[in-house]
Amino acid sequence: MCSSAGAWSTISTVLSKLGDMASANDGSAKIYELSDARMRMREGGFSDADLENFETAGAFLKTIREQAGVSLQEIAERTHIRENYLVALEDNNQSAMPSRPFAIGFVKAYAETMGLEPDAIVKRFKRDQGFETALEEQEDQPAQAAIALDQAVGPPVERRDMSLPGVIGVIAFILWCAWQITRPGDVSTPFRLDGLPTNEVAERVSEEPAPGLPPAEEPVFVEARLIERIEPVYPRSCEAGAAAVETVEIGYTVTAEGGVAGERIISSTNTCFDRASRNAVRRWRFDPRTVDGAPRPAYEQKTSLRFVKPQ
Repeated sequence: MCSSAGAWSTISTVLSKLGDMASANDGSAKIYELSDARMRMREGGFSDADLENFETAGAFLKTIREQAGVSLQEIAERTHIRENYLVALEDNNQSAMPSRPFAIGFVKAYAETMGLEPDAIVKRFKRDQGFETALEEQEDQPAQAAIALDQAVGPPVERRDMSLPGVIGVIAFILWCAWQITRPGDVSTPFRLDGLPTNEVAERVSEEPAPGLPPAEEPVFVEARLIERIEPVYPRSCEAGAAAVETVEIGYTVTAEGGVAGERIISSTNTCFDRASRNAVRRWRFDPRTVDGAPRPAYEQKTSLRFVKPQ
C-alpha cells in the first residue's frame, strides 16, 4: 500500500493533468470532481512520476488493478501466475516470492496484462528488491578478478590456475541471468483498464457498425486443430491407490506457433496423475488458430485425459 503523502501526491498529479486550477475572486482553487480523476486513471493517466509516489511497484500495480475493477483471479487466469505470487508481488513480500528471474518476469507479465508499459515498473521493482545493486556487484566481479590477475605475483601457470576459472564462471553466471531476465514470456491478451481483453473489445465493436455505414466484413476465424497427440503414460507409482479409471481435466493455451503453453489442472480425480497429464499435453502440436489467415493464440483450451488401471 502507498503512503498517505504519496497517495495524495499522486491524486494531485492526476488532477493537475485534467487542467490548470483556476483561482476564484476569493483566491480559492477550483475543485475537480473525483469521478474525473478516476476517468483519467482509466485512460492511462498514471506516469513514471506517479509510480515514484507509491511505496513499491507492487502497490502501484494493485492500485491500477483495483481502479480498473479487475480481480486477482482474472490476472492469474490471463498470466497463468498463481494468486499467492500475485499477492506477494502487490504486498512486496519478498519471502513469499519465487526466485529473482521468475519474480521479474511475473511483474513484467502483470504490467503487460493491465496494458501498461512494463520497463519503468520492472526497474522500480528491481530497486524495491535490491536486485539492481546485486546485479551491479556481479557485473563488477569480472573486472575486479581481471585486475587481481594482472597484479598477482608468481609464475603464469600459478596465476591462471587461481583466477581464470573463477572469471569464466562469473561471466557464465551473468550471461545466464541476462538470458533469464530478457527471454520473452508467454503470449497473453492485455486487459484494457475497463477490465475487458482488447481482442474482445475489438470483436464487440465490429459487431455494431456506425449508423449509415455498410456493415464491415466479418473476420474469418479458423480454430486450432490438433495434429499430433501424445497419450499420457500411466504412472506406476500411482497404481496402488488408484481407482479403475481416473480422469484429469487440463486447460492450456495454443500459441501462434502451434505449441502448448500455460498448461494447468482444472479438475482431477487423483492428483497423482496431474504431472503425467501436463507432460503429455505440453508435447501436443496444433495447426494454430487463424484470423483472416494470420496465426493467433487460442486461449482457454480444455481437454480431458483418462487413466485406465492396468489389469
